[in-house]
Amino acid sequence: MRKGQIVLVLVGLVLVMACAAFAQEPAKKDKILQINPIKETENVNKLEVEVTYALSKEYGPEVFISAVPLDQEGKEIKVTAAPEKIKKGMRMVKLSITYNGEEPSIQGKSIRINMYYLEARKENVFATNDFDYEKNWEKPADAKAKAPAPVPVIKAFKAEKSILTKGDCTVLRWEFTGEGTVSLNKEAVEGTSKKVCPEKTTKYVLVVTNKDGASAISTVSIRITPKK
Repeated sequence: MRKGQIVLVLVGLVLVMACAAFAQEPAKKDKILQINPIKETENVNKLEVEVTYALSKEYGPEVFISAVPLDQEGKEIKVTAAPEKIKKGMRMVKLSITYNGEEPSIQGKSIRINMYYLEARKENVFATNDFDYEKNWEKPADAKAKAPAPVPVIKAFKAEKSILTKGDCTVLRWEFTGEGTVSLNKEAVEGTSKKVCPEKTTKYVLVVTNKDGASAISTVSIRITPKK
């Protein structure tokens, strides 16, 4: 092969790899468009909001939206707000925010909405937007003396076998610290394991939520191969 042909082949490979990487990167069209506060409870430590977003395509990792209020200096206020998994398109989700800071009250200036995906249990934020919303976050009188529940931490979540032949089963096992309710793909489960028999390649999402609404999330995938 001539020198010029080798150069062309190498350039072609670089372009293919760049395109493949670009296809996995979030697009500029992925945006948080607006929020609409829909419910302030009688206890001024809670707020529900509707978030309108645009997600241009389905990515490999699952994508979530979360919310956090900011104080007058732009610092995050300590709250619990369970994230919501989102899908492709222009859609709307509801988020519930509960103040659990140490101060009896704190004045909020805005609410930050983040769009992110999980990678190695870390949040990779690729779209964010701050919306002006003044609110005095306070602990209810009967809760000011109570400490918030510990946030759950998932220490392990794995399958005994991650590759199955169609028709076979495996067992998912998990371990977490703290107390909370456990759901697997949005279905409540008891204990620390569950037998599953997926018919096709499936991603399982484990969510542990404490009594204050704080959640921990972890995922594992089972790949199905055809019978020989």
